[in-house]
Amino acid sequence: LRIELAHSLLRESLVRSARESGREAAHHAAVARALMPRVASGEPGAAGQVASHLVLAGDTRGALTPLRSAAREHVERSEYALAERVLDRHAALLDQLGAPPDDPERIEAMVARADILRRRGSTEPAAELAQSALLAAERQGKTGAAAAALYVLGHAEVERGDVDRGRERTTVVALHGGA
Repeated sequence: LRIELAHSLLRESLVRSARESGREAAHHAAVARALMPRVASGEPGAAGQVASHLVLAGDTRGALTPLRSAAREHVERSEYALAERVLDRHAALLDQLGAPPDDPERIEAMVARADILRRRGSTEPAAELAQSALLAAERQGKTGAAAAALYVLGHAEVERGDVDRGRERTTVVALHGGA
């Protein structure tokens, strides 16, 4: 079922009705669920909408993965400033949850920020952040995040002139089916 709310007054009326009846959180949770197929199909902007509705539904932890997906969408469109703002929101939610520095979501966000730095041409800071993310991911046993960090690190090394080392890292990732 695809829900279209073409008219902003209708949308506002539904939200107000849900709020006044004490069902606002349930309303936002239902909207987030209804939008999930759009996220799965790769519809631009859907992940950010799901994240917003999950936050309004009180599911802060559940909003983290869609927020990272929204940031990735912005990166893929070279909208780095928007991606960084989304990652800032992600970090604020983690702080609100009291998540520790080695929380897997923080590690994933470190990799995303390292990739943004690399794409912007800041290869040295990108390599440093990717290396930190790699070490944190290895400590936590997060092989997917470790592979992604290694991939970003390898590309940053190639771009700063250490071609052999960078290619070695990206080849290791490719051979193991990561990133």
